[in-house]
This record gives sequence, C-alpha cells and structure tokens, in this order.
Amino acid sequence: GVSPAFLDVGKERALLAGDDPTHSVFKKGLYFIGKVVWGKGYTELVDLLTKHEARVGHNFHVDIFGSGADLPAVREEAERRHLDLKFFGARDHADASIRDYKVFVNPSLSDVVATTTAEAIAMGKFVVCADHPSNRFFSNFRNCLMYRSEQEFTECVDKALASEPEPLTAEE
Repeated sequence: GVSPAFLDVGKERALLAGDDPTHSVFKKGLYFIGKVVWGKGYTELVDLLTKHEARVGHNFHVDIFGSGADLPAVREEAERRHLDLKFFGARDHADASIRDYKVFVNPSLSDVVATTTAEAIAMGKFVVCADHPSNRFFSNFRNCLMYRSEQEFTECVDKALASEPEPLTAEE
C-alpha cells in the first residue's frame, strides 16, 4: 500500500483532466527518484539512455531526485556519456514540485515491489519499468509500461510522452 496522500494526488490530477483525454495536467516529462547509489537503478538508467541515444541519435531528458554516496560518480558518468540528466537533490515523492511529471522511469532490477513505483502509479503517472520478477505486481496497472529490451524501453517512453495516463480504476 501507499499513503493516501499519493492517491489524493492521483484523484486531483484526474479531476483536473476532466473528460478531455487530450488535456494534459502534466507539464513535465521524465523523472527518477531514489537514493543515489548504483544499485538502485542508476547503472541500468545510464546504460539504457546511452543505448537509446546510440540507436536514435537523441537523448531523453530525465530529472533526478535523490541524494546518496554515489551522487558524484553518477553525475560524472552521466556527463562523460553526455546524457541529459539534471540532478535536484533529495525530495519527498509527494512534494508539489514532482506532481507535474508525467513519466516515472524506474529501471531498477533490485527493488522488490518498489515503493516509488507504487507511489507514482497512485499519483496517476505513467511508470516505465523492466519486465522483471521484482515488478510483476505492477503489470496489472494500465499506466505501467514494461520493457524487455533497450528498443522496448524507447518505445515505452515514447508512448508515455505522446499520450496521457488513465486515471486509476476502482479495482486498481
């Protein structure tokens, strides 16, 4: 479960969107939130973004929220690879500054039922994550886009950026 505060954000976003499926209540694109240690998905993130750029010729911009022992190394590796990552430091996932993001990218293969993924889904966002046993729980949610390859990662992100997430159903 997640705090009701995250579900309240999702309900608020659904009300703002109203009946117009083309009206976006999300003004920002991709973000990742998590402790900045390589084992929390940063290795996978920089690898996926590097392969995406090599394949299609452009970067995805991703805003990063978190702090941790590996922050200098992750930042240095992102710069070395010319990735379009912007680091903002630690914030609570429910912080108002994060509500405008439409797509939570969580490439981690080590978190079992990641809390941040559940929170993003509760807030009515798209989640792009690996088709991996640690993410199976999330596969039942319409706004969870799972990838099995680097190509599918790009396809999932493109789909999320080009469309609007569905409000949670009562079952979800």
